[in-house]
Parts: sequence; structure tokens; C-alpha cells
Amino acid sequence: MGLNPLDLMNPLNLMNPMNPQNRHAAGVAALERLGGPEAAAPILAAADVAPDLVRFAIDFAFGEVLSRPGLDLRTRELCTVAALSGLGHAEPQLKWHIEAALHVGARPAEVDQVKRIARAYARPSSGGVDGQGPLDPLTRELATTALLTAIGTQPAALKEHLRAARAAGATREQIVHVLEQMAIYAGFPAALNGVSAARDVFAESP
Repeated sequence: MGLNPLDLMNPLNLMNPMNPQNRHAAGVAALERLGGPEAAAPILAAADVAPDLVRFAIDFAFGEVLSRPGLDLRTRELCTVAALSGLGHAEPQLKWHIEAALHVGARPAEVDQVKRIARAYARPSSGGVDGQGPLDPLTRELATTALLTAIGTQPAALKEHLRAARAAGATREQIVHVLEQMAIYAGFPAALNGVSAARDVFAESP
């Protein structure tokens, strides 16, 4: 099947075979999986002021990034909870994603563990990192990778946890999914810096 000439005008269409209508439908479906029919309400509330932002959030964040296979929704949501907990300036979004994490199968004790890890890295004066809890090592290390990518101030610790994620069985693809997801919640600079750290770690054990 040849490329539609219109696709050549938009590089995003070359990277993602879904057309904009399909991305939007996938985004709505992802939101419903995360929280039911009313899950999109907090995003849609911004439509009167910033309709393009609403479309970007639904089509790109949920329809493209969060809908990709390779990382289950429970892990994705725990990574987002870790990142938002560490950033500390998005309480409404953190509350939404905690509820979404629970909705897709995370246990309250797992969410609490992620929040404790985030608190320790975001506020070192609160004491050492308490990694004890019910999370399996792979999910714990992916969530910690998300957290450290989001806050962006501890590159050595980020590489340490990237290595730990690999040791726990994380594939390169899973790690890249986490880093790409952080572009949504922490910004593209943070995600690109995370990719740079991952490149170094991947080179140590291809």
C-alpha cells in the first residue's frame, strides 16, 4: 500500500500509522479504560479556553503514547503517579492518576510505596529511600526511572535505577516507553535527558 500524499505533509503521520480520527478514538478509549465514561471530564473542561490543548491531550497523550502496546496500563499509571508525586505541583492530576492506577488494578499499598519512593528523592531531608512494599522489582524500578526522569536533578541515581531496571528484566522497549511517557508529564527536555542516560546504560550491556 502506498503512502497517501497528505501523509507526507505531516511527519507525525509517518511515525504513527493511525490517522488523526483513529488517534482521537484511541485516546477516548484509553481514557475510558482508565476511569470510565466520565474520565475525560477534567480534560474536556479546558475546551472553552484551549480546545487545541484538549485535542493534543486526548489524541497524542492518550491516543498515541499511552495506547501503545509494550507496557501495561497498571505499570504506566504507577510510573505517572511516581513522576507527578516527585514534581509536586500537579495535585489535581496526581489525584486523577492515583484513581486511574487503582481502576486498572494497582493496589493501594503499591501506590503508597511509589509515593514514598518519590518523597524520598524529591525531598532528601525526609530520610532515606524506603523501597519496601508489595511492588515487584521490575515495576518498582520502572516507576523510579519515571520519577528520576521527571525531576531531572539526579542523573547518577537515574542511571543506577536504569541499570536496576535492566537487571530486573526490563527490556529496552519498556524503558523507552517510560521515557516517552515522561515527555507528557515532565516535558520533552526531561524525556530527552532520560533518553541520553538510557543510551549510556544500554551501551554498557547491549
